[in-house]
Amino acid sequence: MKSAVKEDHVINFFITEEIRKYISPKENRVGKINLYGADKVYNTIGHACVLYKKELEKYMDYDIGSYCDDDWNLAQKLMLNGCDPLPRRRCLTRASKDYQKPHPIHESLWRLPDRRNVRWGNYQCRNFECLSSQNPKRGYSKCIGCFEMEKEKLKWVSNTSLVVDFLISDVLAIKPGEVRIGLDYGIGSGTFAARMREQNVTIVSTALNLGAPSNEIS
Repeated sequence: MKSAVKEDHVINFFITEEIRKYISPKENRVGKINLYGADKVYNTIGHACVLYKKELEKYMDYDIGSYCDDDWNLAQKLMLNGCDPLPRRRCLTRASKDYQKPHPIHESLWRLPDRRNVRWGNYQCRNFECLSSQNPKRGYSKCIGCFEMEKEKLKWVSNTSLVVDFLISDVLAIKPGEVRIGLDYGIGSGTFAARMREQNVTIVSTALNLGAPSNEIS
């Protein structure tokens, strides 16, 4: 009985109906206690979401089945402050009006996507070419050359002047044929994941949109 009171308190803390529906427990499909002793399914949200009630309710304020707002900056703010995972939304992401078929997977690793497939509304740059370090007005200075494929292709496969650098071939040679998955934290533009894919290794990447759409790019 105590757990039910706490549960209702959290649900009633929020006003936006979509949040309340999301965190409300759902009865098991068969209506019985499952193998793990639970009779309901609970969707999760980040612990700190209650500290950002106003922002979360704005994020979840939409019409079901309509287009989502272009509010990735708000979503990232919530996640960086501990509201992660975010509730799943029931709205649609807008697609490009002039969508082009993407390049084949192996070819796409080292080619910039067609600018007609890009939708970046919150950045000074609206396509990959604009992100070039040669562009003084790109509005982004965190990473020099991160979006220039000719420079990126050299990383981790050729020797550099840095003593601490490791080549991918050297690392994989430690356990030949045994490395299958890895984590790339704080990536630039997904180059490491692309190189490892060529070696049949899956990389889980994390990125933040610090001045540029690094998350979407990766």
